[in-house]
Amino acid sequence: MKCLAPVCAFNIQHCVPSDSISTFPSAASTARTVPFAVSTETSLQDRYTDALLREVDGRAGGEAVDTVFFGGGTPSHTSEANLARIVARLRDRFAIAEGAELSLEANPEDVTPDALDSWRGLA
Repeated sequence: MKCLAPVCAFNIQHCVPSDSISTFPSAASTARTVPFAVSTETSLQDRYTDALLREVDGRAGGEAVDTVFFGGGTPSHTSEANLARIVARLRDRFAIAEGAELSLEANPEDVTPDALDSWRGLA
């Protein structure tokens, strides 16, 4: 089994079975030292998600996956609706194992009881 990581770097979206870290180009703020494309413009999330879903459709082949990791950028700043869209598409296009680990990197300021409930609901 593999780890599935939606990856975005330098505005090139890929969804590949790998052991790599996923990167979401969305953040509340950014530092000059960040070595990849990041946007604090939340209105771009829908367009990014649409592009990522097209990549999933174009690359997925039903591979077996036991881990899905969302990280970098960070995905905790991504809307609940877009995260749900991504997870649903991954489940449709890959053979995600029953009880698979779904992990999400979070900025401390994004962690609230409601956010935790929402993220748990993705699994």
